[in-house]
Amino acid sequence: MSSTPKFYLEKRKDKDGNPIIKDCLIRMYITIPSGRVEYSTGIRVDQKHFVSDYLKRGKDPISVKAANFGDNNDRLSALSNEASRLRNLIAASKIPMAVKEFKESLDLVHRPKRTDAALDDTTFVDYLQLLISQRQSGVKTKPRDGKKYSDANVRKLKSLLSSLTKYLKYVRKRDLKFEDINDSFYDRYKKFCYEVQEVQISTFGGLVKDIKAVMEEARKDKFNTEKHFSESKFVSPSYESHAVALSLEQLDIIYSLKIEDYILDQVRDMFLIGCYTALRFSDLSNLTIDKLEDNVIRLTQIKTGDRVTIPVSKKIHPILKKYNNSFPGLKIKLNDYNVSVRKIMEMAEFNAKIETNNSTGGKINKYEIELFKKISSHTARRTYATIMFKLRVPTLLIMAVTGHKTEISFLKYIRATNEDKAFMMAQEMERLGL
Repeated sequence: MSSTPKFYLEKRKDKDGNPIIKDCLIRMYITIPSGRVEYSTGIRVDQKHFVSDYLKRGKDPISVKAANFGDNNDRLSALSNEASRLRNLIAASKIPMAVKEFKESLDLVHRPKRTDAALDDTTFVDYLQLLISQRQSGVKTKPRDGKKYSDANVRKLKSLLSSLTKYLKYVRKRDLKFEDINDSFYDRYKKFCYEVQEVQISTFGGLVKDIKAVMEEARKDKFNTEKHFSESKFVSPSYESHAVALSLEQLDIIYSLKIEDYILDQVRDMFLIGCYTALRFSDLSNLTIDKLEDNVIRLTQIKTGDRVTIPVSKKIHPILKKYNNSFPGLKIKLNDYNVSVRKIMEMAEFNAKIETNNSTGGKINKYEIELFKKISSHTARRTYATIMFKLRVPTLLIMAVTGHKTEISFLKYIRATNEDKAFMMAQEMERLGL
């Protein structure tokens, strides 16, 4: 008995008896010991975009010409995997399950239904776990554009779940109910994060922001009917860290370095490409030449899932020539990459002491450190934004490359001092004859 689920288009006819070929529902069929299961996927596609012999051809059921083909194929894959897992579990345990029960088991993950009893019993932690499962499988998509949530978004929720699990263990509680998320919880959780976990202010602020977002989503899904905290008290604290950005002159120094080590040489080139494109490490490490066309890089950001179009600086062309008109293509872990970046910056003699800070345990501590020790993969994005800002490139054009949605979030990237801004203003006044 095959345990492989199969997808088919629902066959329907219009009032004149003609087959309907537009907006057809995709159904899944799978055979279990108690019978054949027919399950609606909730996904619709035109007949011309459905690959009926996808299994034989080793392809996805929905062709690349269909709208949202990637996200919908991911959802079908997740549903197929869950159905196979359940079917294999039944076979291994030899415990009978009726077709109706099998469908209900799939519904728990792929089509959760609310009941009054569930509303009373579901806790904040229960809902958070469900949310992680739904976003990971692709069952729940972004309300703005219907796209699947990114892996980074799922990891963020998993980090919140991990933090709350540690908190509950520390306070010796078994669970966290929706009504527990109140002002008193905020004080206790803040103390735990700062004094026990010794997290950064920004880390705690992110956790609070995510808690509020989950509470709001639970309210929309009717799992939670009330907000038990006050906006004035339940705040997401933040502080401005002394992150650094490099200058064009410093980038030229890095480019001119004689580096004999092959790995370090590739890291240097990757870092410079990042400085001239604002790409994150996750995108840099997956950058291939097919993303480059007409001197423009077009790609979907791994972290956000947003499309960006980046004009290629002439500074990048000599680097591409080193790799036969391609990108370095180095596969390296982020931590190893950052270690290598700092070695290169030390080789460049970026040893000047700078004032910086951290917020361990919720307290802002100021201290001095050598510049090269503050440089990491993310410095590249800040460098791009700051250089372009100082060159008076319009903010909206820079944001189109960096992918920032708001000017407020973008301006936090700019590493320009008041003196820098005053000098820029003086130049503009001179240009205007003022």
